[in-house]
Amino acid sequence: MSQGAGLGSTVATTDPEGKRAKAELEGTALRDKPAEGVPERLPPLQRGGWWAVFGGFALASTGGVFAGLAETEEDKAARLIAQIDPETGASLQYADVKDEYDDILARGRRDAILARSFLAAGGVVLAVGISLFIADRVKRRPTRVQASLGGLQVRF
Repeated sequence: MSQGAGLGSTVATTDPEGKRAKAELEGTALRDKPAEGVPERLPPLQRGGWWAVFGGFALASTGGVFAGLAETEEDKAARLIAQIDPETGASLQYADVKDEYDDILARGRRDAILARSFLAAGGVVLAVGISLFIADRVKRRPTRVQASLGGLQVRF
Protein backbone atom coordinates (compact mmCIF):
# COMPACT_ATOMS: atom_id res chain seq x y z
CA MET A 1 0.00 0.00 0.00
CA SER A 2 1.33 3.44 -0.87
CA GLN A 3 2.01 6.17 1.62
CA GLY A 4 -0.01 8.75 -0.37
CA ALA A 5 -3.29 6.83 0.07
CA GLY A 6 -4.50 7.63 -3.44
CA LEU A 7 -3.10 11.15 -3.56
CA GLY A 8 -0.26 10.22 -5.92
CA SER A 9 3.33 11.27 -5.65
CA THR A 10 4.46 14.83 -5.01
CA VAL A 11 5.87 16.85 -7.90
CA ALA A 12 8.99 18.96 -7.67
CA THR A 13 8.50 22.70 -8.09
CA THR A 14 11.10 22.73 -10.86
CA ASP A 15 9.27 20.12 -12.95
CA PRO A 16 7.84 21.79 -16.12
CA GLU A 17 4.81 19.49 -16.13
CA GLY A 18 4.14 20.39 -12.51
CA LYS A 19 4.29 24.10 -13.34
CA ARG A 20 1.93 23.62 -16.29
CA ALA A 21 -0.53 21.64 -14.19
CA LYS A 22 -0.44 24.25 -11.42
CA ALA A 23 -1.01 27.05 -13.94
CA GLU A 24 -4.01 25.23 -15.41
CA LEU A 25 -5.49 24.60 -11.97
CA GLU A 26 -5.05 28.21 -10.88
CA GLY A 27 -6.31 29.63 -14.16
CA THR A 28 -3.08 31.46 -14.93
CA ALA A 29 -2.11 29.32 -17.90
CA LEU A 30 -3.80 31.63 -20.40
CA ARG A 31 -2.50 34.96 -19.10
CA ASP A 32 0.57 35.30 -21.32
CA LYS A 33 -0.54 33.92 -24.66
CA PRO A 34 -4.02 32.55 -25.15
CA ALA A 35 -4.31 29.31 -27.03
CA GLU A 36 -5.95 29.42 -30.42
CA GLY A 37 -9.71 29.26 -30.26
CA VAL A 38 -9.90 30.44 -26.66
CA PRO A 39 -11.92 33.66 -26.45
CA GLU A 40 -10.74 36.68 -24.51
CA ARG A 41 -12.28 37.46 -21.17
CA LEU A 42 -15.29 39.71 -21.35
CA PRO A 43 -14.74 43.40 -20.69
CA PRO A 44 -16.22 44.63 -17.40
CA LEU A 45 -19.13 46.49 -19.05
CA GLN A 46 -20.16 43.43 -21.05
CA ARG A 47 -19.84 41.21 -18.00
CA GLY A 48 -22.05 43.60 -16.05
CA GLY A 49 -24.49 43.70 -18.95
CA TRP A 50 -24.83 39.93 -19.01
CA TRP A 51 -25.33 39.79 -15.24
CA ALA A 52 -27.98 42.52 -15.50
CA VAL A 53 -29.79 40.63 -18.29
CA PHE A 54 -29.72 37.48 -16.16
CA GLY A 55 -31.02 39.40 -13.14
CA GLY A 56 -33.75 41.04 -15.21
CA PHE A 57 -35.01 37.71 -16.48
CA ALA A 58 -34.89 36.24 -12.97
CA LEU A 59 -36.94 39.13 -11.57
CA ALA A 60 -39.41 39.00 -14.45
CA SER A 61 -39.80 35.23 -14.00
CA THR A 62 -40.56 35.75 -10.32
CA GLY A 63 -43.13 38.35 -11.34
CA GLY A 64 -44.70 35.80 -13.68
CA VAL A 65 -45.00 33.31 -10.81
CA PHE A 66 -46.78 35.89 -8.67
CA ALA A 67 -49.07 36.81 -11.58
CA GLY A 68 -50.05 33.15 -11.80
CA LEU A 69 -50.72 33.06 -8.06
CA ALA A 70 -52.93 36.16 -8.33
CA GLU A 71 -54.88 34.50 -11.15
CA THR A 72 -55.34 31.41 -8.98
CA GLU A 73 -56.76 33.49 -6.15
CA GLU A 74 -59.15 35.19 -8.59
CA ASP A 75 -60.34 31.75 -9.73
CA LYS A 76 -60.85 30.67 -6.10
CA ALA A 77 -63.00 33.72 -5.45
CA ALA A 78 -65.09 33.07 -8.56
CA ARG A 79 -65.61 29.41 -7.56
CA LEU A 80 -66.60 30.45 -4.03
CA ILE A 81 -69.29 32.80 -5.32
CA ALA A 82 -70.54 30.22 -7.85
CA GLN A 83 -71.07 27.51 -5.23
CA ILE A 84 -74.59 26.30 -4.63
CA ASP A 85 -76.04 25.61 -1.21
CA PRO A 86 -76.76 21.85 -1.16
CA GLU A 87 -79.79 22.24 1.13
CA THR A 88 -81.67 24.96 -0.75
CA GLY A 89 -80.21 24.59 -4.26
CA ALA A 90 -79.65 28.37 -4.41
CA SER A 91 -76.42 30.34 -4.56
CA LEU A 92 -74.65 30.93 -1.28
CA GLN A 93 -75.42 34.17 0.48
CA TYR A 94 -72.60 36.73 0.43
CA ALA A 95 -72.87 37.19 4.21
CA ASP A 96 -72.08 33.49 4.71
CA VAL A 97 -68.81 33.58 2.70
CA LYS A 98 -67.85 37.24 3.17
CA ASP A 99 -64.77 36.65 5.38
CA GLU A 100 -63.35 33.87 3.20
CA TYR A 101 -64.08 35.86 0.03
CA ASP A 102 -62.36 38.97 1.40
CA ASP A 103 -59.31 36.91 2.47
CA ILE A 104 -59.02 35.40 -1.00
CA LEU A 105 -59.29 38.82 -2.65
CA ALA A 106 -56.70 40.29 -0.27
CA ARG A 107 -54.20 37.54 -1.12
CA GLY A 108 -54.94 38.04 -4.82
CA ARG A 109 -54.33 41.80 -4.58
CA ARG A 110 -51.08 41.21 -2.70
CA ASP A 111 -49.88 38.73 -5.32
CA ALA A 112 -50.86 41.11 -8.13
CA ILE A 113 -48.90 43.96 -6.53
CA LEU A 114 -45.88 41.71 -6.09
CA ALA A 115 -46.16 40.55 -9.70
CA ARG A 116 -46.24 44.13 -11.02
CA SER A 117 -43.33 45.10 -8.77
CA PHE A 118 -41.13 42.20 -9.86
CA LEU A 119 -42.00 42.72 -13.52
CA ALA A 120 -41.19 46.42 -13.28
CA ALA A 121 -37.92 45.74 -11.46
CA GLY A 122 -37.02 43.10 -14.07
CA GLY A 123 -37.69 45.59 -16.85
CA VAL A 124 -35.52 48.23 -15.20
CA VAL A 125 -32.65 45.80 -14.62
CA LEU A 126 -32.94 44.56 -18.21
CA ALA A 127 -32.80 48.17 -19.45
CA VAL A 128 -29.66 48.71 -17.35
CA GLY A 129 -28.11 45.62 -18.96
CA ILE A 130 -28.88 46.88 -22.45
CA SER A 131 -27.44 50.28 -21.48
CA LEU A 132 -24.23 48.60 -20.35
CA PHE A 133 -23.94 46.82 -23.70
CA ILE A 134 -24.47 50.12 -25.52
CA ALA A 135 -21.92 51.88 -23.29
CA ASP A 136 -19.38 49.13 -24.00
CA ARG A 137 -19.91 49.47 -27.74
CA VAL A 138 -19.55 53.25 -27.63
CA LYS A 139 -16.40 52.92 -25.52
CA ARG A 140 -14.80 50.42 -27.91
CA ARG A 141 -15.80 52.11 -31.17
CA PRO A 142 -12.96 53.84 -32.99
CA THR A 143 -13.35 57.56 -33.50
CA ARG A 144 -14.81 58.54 -36.85
CA VAL A 145 -13.17 61.94 -37.16
CA GLN A 146 -9.46 62.40 -36.51
CA ALA A 147 -7.59 65.65 -36.85
CA SER A 148 -4.00 65.57 -38.11
CA LEU A 149 -1.52 67.97 -39.64
CA GLY A 150 -2.76 67.18 -43.14
CA GLY A 151 -6.42 67.84 -42.33
CA LEU A 152 -9.37 65.79 -41.06
CA GLN A 153 -9.81 62.10 -41.61
CA VAL A 154 -13.39 60.86 -41.59
CA ARG A 155 -14.38 57.16 -41.41
CA PHE A 156 -17.76 55.79 -42.36
